Amino acid sequence: MVEPPAETERNDALGTLKVVAPGGEALMDREPDGDSQTESKADDVGINSSEVPVPQPEKTGTGTENDMDLLQSQGIEIESPIKVSLNTESIVLNNRFDIHPSRPLPDLDSPSALAFEAERVTSEGVDVFALVCIPDLAVRADVIKKLVGNTIPSCLDLVDYGVAYWPPLERKTFILIFERPLGGRVSDVLKNEKSDYNKIDYIKSFLDAMIIGLDELHSRDIYHRAIRHDNLFFRDDQRQDVVLGEFVSSPAGFDQPIAYETIERGMADEGGRGTGRAEDDLYACGVALAVMTQKSTPTPSSKENLISAKITDTSYQTLVGNDLITATLLDVIRGLLNDDPSQRWGIKELENWRDGRRASPSQPYRPVKARKPLQIDGVDHIYLRTMAYAVAQRPGVALKLIKDGTIPQWVKQELKDEDLASSIEDLTLQAETNPERPETDHVLFAQTLICLDPQAPVRFKGVSFMPEAIGTAMMIERLRGGKLMPFAEAINFEIAKRWFEINTETSASRDMKAAGYLSMRSHLRDKNPGYGIERCLYEMNQGFPCQSPLLHGEFIINLEDLLPALEETAKTVDPNTIPVDRHIAAFVASRVKNSVVPSLLDIANPNEAIKVLGQLKLLSFVQDLSNPQPFPALAKWIGSQIEPVIQMYHHRATRKELSSEVPVRVQSGMLSDLLDLLDNREKRSEDEAGYERAISEFKNTQDEIAEIKSGIDPNSDKADQSAQQASAIASMVIMAFVVILMLFTA
Repeated sequence: MVEPPAETERNDALGTLKVVAPGGEALMDREPDGDSQTESKADDVGINSSEVPVPQPEKTGTGTENDMDLLQSQGIEIESPIKVSLNTESIVLNNRFDIHPSRPLPDLDSPSALAFEAERVTSEGVDVFALVCIPDLAVRADVIKKLVGNTIPSCLDLVDYGVAYWPPLERKTFILIFERPLGGRVSDVLKNEKSDYNKIDYIKSFLDAMIIGLDELHSRDIYHRAIRHDNLFFRDDQRQDVVLGEFVSSPAGFDQPIAYETIERGMADEGGRGTGRAEDDLYACGVALAVMTQKSTPTPSSKENLISAKITDTSYQTLVGNDLITATLLDVIRGLLNDDPSQRWGIKELENWRDGRRASPSQPYRPVKARKPLQIDGVDHIYLRTMAYAVAQRPGVALKLIKDGTIPQWVKQELKDEDLASSIEDLTLQAETNPERPETDHVLFAQTLICLDPQAPVRFKGVSFMPEAIGTAMMIERLRGGKLMPFAEAINFEIAKRWFEINTETSASRDMKAAGYLSMRSHLRDKNPGYGIERCLYEMNQGFPCQSPLLHGEFIINLEDLLPALEETAKTVDPNTIPVDRHIAAFVASRVKNSVVPSLLDIANPNEAIKVLGQLKLLSFVQDLSNPQPFPALAKWIGSQIEPVIQMYHHRATRKELSSEVPVRVQSGMLSDLLDLLDNREKRSEDEAGYERAISEFKNTQDEIAEIKSGIDPNSDKADQSAQQASAIASMVIMAFVVILMLFTA
């Protein structure tokens, strides 16, 4: 049986942590150079789009594919320059677990997390180990909350989780605590097992675990999306109880080898594969069984060749050869690898097979053949789906064939699908009405691909994602330092709308709203803090930590962790730095939605005083909501910037009073105390009323003087006397007004 190299590498000689990436692309754990400029451009996309008008080839994210094992978990690269000292002290997580950075467990690594020894502070409970996740990579936070502390049959138990400082990385990261499987990894046991009979028993144990585990997960609306032959473990040291491995340390489907993904999800970039459905888990189980029941697995050498082979020959024929350990499970594998999800075996069919009620396997899905092939880049295509996938990799070629009518004509004449041909022709006509718009060709290309292969991912400007996975796709692209503009434009041009129109029975607008597209479109059109591409990232990825440079070295995914982190930042930051940048504003807004809209409006105000007051309001709201405890350093930081707010008051005595009271409120560390002092409605009303009275009195006095002057003959003695009186009165009035102004203004 084929056994690929271990999915993770650990350079123990240097003590360096490393997780191998697809094609060697680096997933950065800090703000990439120039990325802020990328985000600013993406924010502007609602008004204008000026990216290169000629579509670029779609990237596959797999690097040199000929050198890559398509059955192997790839993961993401993050290499720390910090060496792991043998004397590194253990860290404590949640006051419950001691974790040992100097004692790695490479046999329990995940593609996107490294394993280390861990112990309970108290000796009670099952043995555990720690999985240390890649900093900044989003975890499946929603699923983690459902799993923690719950025992799910045939699944590795998630005991606890949290954020802790990890010395080798010199920063905080997310850590998962799992029960420790005592019998090791199933794939390692199979590799070393000489008896085929024993191997078959182990494989059947996996089948039982798969049936029970997936049934339990799916009943909770949880999809595993990380089932692989190398992600199965023996819970007990007698190796009787097989459990499904962890699946929450990275986005759904992210760590899956291409072979384990269905045809359509395999076409997507790693971050854009999506949560999927039960059928996707069952397909992956079929691949795992195929790998384990063969001594060697026939797989093409590249992503494009593998997907094309699956379409042309079916997944079963592509992944199952003749070098079998046993043919007993072939019916199961054939049923699970059916490329038609509606015909794919489910839990019920598996239970029937296990219990001896054998049914005939479903017929493999066979696409319609064209009478004559269409040649793309020297390769003849007789299937619509292989042709669509081929042109998706070659936008320049595709656009020519779309615009000159070659593709719609081939569809109409050779596939006899006049409706599809008509749809493509309509799209071309629409594009011809706006030839001067730079995005026209991109939109035409993307929408034509959706028509040609409706189940495939959205392909637009070099990115490929299932519609429900656009959030994770954006997140991964950002961490790799890539461009977010294609995603922003795809949202604004409503590229996914056609996908929903074709694939769903309900209203496309309703489905787009449910998938978050309508709110994302609204956020992208608002360039103010709290919105833009940042808001989309956090709203669509609840497990994505706040990327503010002010929080470098932290891992903040929960609102209650934000102010404690800012409190630490406040102790060393330049006091002139604003405490609420675009990332913090968007992160908070993504967690509390409309509750902070007034504060965000104030933060966007060009008036410095209102802007500072808006930041204070936002952070005060967070403190009252999630952390009603003092943060004196943070209060001092904000307090050092509130001079413009004090200057909003006209009365000098009031300003003096505020200036003397601010340090007292700052020392309390309660931002609401400082806000009540500076944004006191009663005090501001009194100040405005007093100022208006002073202005009114001055105006009335001026009017009286003018009236006196206008009623007297300028040549009379009385005029002279009145003039003297008027001068005296005017002098007194002016003096009085000066005194009043001294009281109310600087």
